[in-house]
Amino acid sequence: MVRVLVIADEEAPNLLPRTLRDIAPDLVLSAGDLPWHYLEYVASCVDVPVVFVPGNHDPKLTPGRARRRGTYDAEDAEDAECEGPRPLGAQCLDQDVVEAAGLRIAGLGGCVRYNSGPHQYTQRQ
Repeated sequence: MVRVLVIADEEAPNLLPRTLRDIAPDLVLSAGDLPWHYLEYVASCVDVPVVFVPGNHDPKLTPGRARRRGTYDAEDAEDAECEGPRPLGAQCLDQDVVEAAGLRIAGLGGCVRYNSGPHQYTQRQ
């Protein structure tokens, strides 16, 4: 049996490194609307895959282009260096299917459009 820790919407102040080790998940799945720094914190505390879909309140995902020396170029600027894809240590599942911890997982982030946020879609979309 695969143990999955599912997190979403609010940071859990009691989810400390020791607690994460005690829970011992095989996979962490984030269902959106968590700050990137929080997902990075969780990913740094566990040695298992961390996968996520963006929520309707999450910022636009800007992956950048990987350079040979391990840095990244911003997609919209010529030769402008940027940080790597965020959140670090987590894999985005939005409109994708991946295998993690022996499970096949499909992801679709966001919600029905109610304003102009980057992860909001019309019914047609």
